[in-house]
Amino acid sequence: MGKSKIRWIGLQGPSVALNADNVQYKIKVKYSPVIKAGAPSDQMIKNEVPQGVNHLIFNCHGFEDKSTYPAHLAIGTTITKDNVQLMEPIYSNSTLRVIWFSACNIGGSAGAQELCERMARITGCYIVTQMLSVPDVNLPIDCLVDNAGLMPSYYNPKGKKISRKEFFTYGIDNTLFWPV
Repeated sequence: MGKSKIRWIGLQGPSVALNADNVQYKIKVKYSPVIKAGAPSDQMIKNEVPQGVNHLIFNCHGFEDKSTYPAHLAIGTTITKDNVQLMEPIYSNSTLRVIWFSACNIGGSAGAQELCERMARITGCYIVTQMLSVPDVNLPIDCLVDNAGLMPSYYNPKGKKISRKEFFTYGIDNTLFWPV
C-alpha cells in the first residue's frame, strides 16, 4: 500500500503566516512570525499583519464546538465567533484577499461555520477551511497543503459558502494562488 502524495497550493506573495508556537512545522512565507500561547490576539492582528500582503495564514490548532468550549483557532488568546471583531483592522488592508486556516477541524460545527462567516464579512476576505485534520508537514516556501481531500469549505467576502470551483476560478484568474 503506497502513501498518498500531499499536494499543495502555491501563493502569490507577499503573505503572512501566523504560526502558533506549538505546531511542529512552521509555514514559511515573507512574514512568518511565531505567536506565543496567550499573546493578545488583537495585538497579533494589529502588529503582525502588515499592509500589502495578499494572504493571511493561521497555522495553528483548530477546534470545533464542544460542550466545554466554543469552536476556535488556538493561537494567541484564541479567535472565536464571539471575539472575531478583533479582525476588523484587516478590512483596511487593501491587498489582503484570502485568509487560510491551516488548522484542523475548524469547518464542520455550527460555531466554526459562524466563525468563518463572520470573519469573511468583517475582513472582506475569502476564508478557506476544512473539516478534517491538516497534515503537519514541512512545505516549500509560499505553499500550503491543498485541502481538497480534507472536506474543505470556502466563504466569499460576504460570508456565503461557495464551491471550490468558484473559489479557484477567482484565485487563478487573479493569479493569487494555484495548484502545484
